[in-house]
Amino acid sequence: MLIVCAGIALAFRMICLDQRPLHTDEAVHAVKFGKLLEDGDYYYDTYEYHGPTLNFFTLIPAWFLCQRKLEEVNEYTLRMVPAIFGTCLILLMLLIKNCIQKPTLLFASMLVAISPALVFYSRYYIQEMLLVFFTFGFLFCLIRWLDSRKTGWAIGSGIFLGLMHATKETWIISMSMIIISAMILQWISRKDAGEFSSFGSRDLKNLGWLILTFFIISGLFFSSFFNNPQGIVDSFAAFSHYFNKAGNFSIHIHPWYFYLQLLTINQGAEGIWSEIFILIAGISGFIFAIRQRKSAEGRIFLFLGIYSLLLGTVYSILPYKTPWNLLQFYTGWVILAGYGISMTLGVITSNKIKRFIYLLLAAVVLQLIYQTYQLNFKYGADPSNPYVYGHTTNDIFRLVKELEHILEAQPSPEIIQIEIIGSNHDYWPLPWYFRAYPHTGWWDHVDRNHPPAPIIIASPEFKDEILEKLYELPPPGERYLFLPLFDRSLELRPQVYLEGYVRKDIWDAYISHSK
Repeated sequence: MLIVCAGIALAFRMICLDQRPLHTDEAVHAVKFGKLLEDGDYYYDTYEYHGPTLNFFTLIPAWFLCQRKLEEVNEYTLRMVPAIFGTCLILLMLLIKNCIQKPTLLFASMLVAISPALVFYSRYYIQEMLLVFFTFGFLFCLIRWLDSRKTGWAIGSGIFLGLMHATKETWIISMSMIIISAMILQWISRKDAGEFSSFGSRDLKNLGWLILTFFIISGLFFSSFFNNPQGIVDSFAAFSHYFNKAGNFSIHIHPWYFYLQLLTINQGAEGIWSEIFILIAGISGFIFAIRQRKSAEGRIFLFLGIYSLLLGTVYSILPYKTPWNLLQFYTGWVILAGYGISMTLGVITSNKIKRFIYLLLAAVVLQLIYQTYQLNFKYGADPSNPYVYGHTTNDIFRLVKELEHILEAQPSPEIIQIEIIGSNHDYWPLPWYFRAYPHTGWWDHVDRNHPPAPIIIASPEFKDEILEKLYELPPPGERYLFLPLFDRSLELRPQVYLEGYVRKDIWDAYISHSK
């Protein structure tokens, strides 16, 4: 059954990965990856882009597919990386399979496979799903180490911890909550029956191995495998920059209930989007864990419950919020939900009630599968999708297709210049979609000294300046007639529009070629 769950998870995460346009953040990371792919250069930036793991792991499918230039890379190459990590989250639970009951493992795996939120962001080329995978890898190895006191599990914990650090700066929040959760669990265990023994010399030695492994793994990635040692220092200096930025990004400031609302009740295009059943089952799993805290399995899920509750509280209190951040704490509730379902069925003795719960569970699973299909394959870029956040609209496909057709009709398309003008450089994700056009210029203003390109794409606010540049600044005899490239303004993202201009001789060649 675990393999079946993994197969379902992989199908949901890998099918039609190019169907949804790239989000701005995805495009930024893709272009950053292109520098690594083509030149072998990666330098950690303390202000932007996050850690290097996403870039370096993307090299694997790119090399496997013989892609050596960014223009050869496609959405599948990029998005298969988080998709595979999202799928392997199920297999990761095998690390604790000897510590939990089989039904718990299967129910948790099933919910991880079909959760709309986990599937949606497993199809996003951002760091979040990698951070989730590494965080829970660290948690599970830590659980096994504390249970067995074996050096191998301590080293495994260090590997995952190093990868957490090398993925995203918010790892420090998760790590802080893990430490606090472990301290709370140890206090509870000692109060109950002194379950946890104090650290001995061997434990301290294993802790040393954990820390050493952490620094080795983290250092390898941040130094770009010894090509940029300064990256190691920058990785720790970055925290002050990111925490300062988090408090000064007004467009990402949301109320405390932002994440709760995303997961509970949202009016969608075809009804209500909700994962409230998972939250309810997760809460029941937390309650069972409190009651069963003297058992090994109970302690594991109590640890997970405390961590998820604390982390969710911290993220809710922080004013800076983006929807994908919920994965860090919500994944814990999804796994707890599997435990809650398993324990509920275990304590019920009435066959009639059990049959009712199985029917209810089947209905919920079908509802979650339906939601996952709708949110990922039908409304992947629609604002009614609760997980869509400032997303690129499908108009981008029309823009790219129109441009491709025009350039294909030209006798020398490789030399045609394109001018992109966006206020405050707000033209992303166009650099990704125009990666095959080397003669593209990017501007945040209308440059009066630069000759107008045959194709111009710009924000509507520059219309008057562009017309002045085209028809008033050039001397007589050097003016070209330009036509509108589109019959209406195209929406790049919600409330962000683009207009296009094409020189008449370029357009005439396109029309002649089309006949």
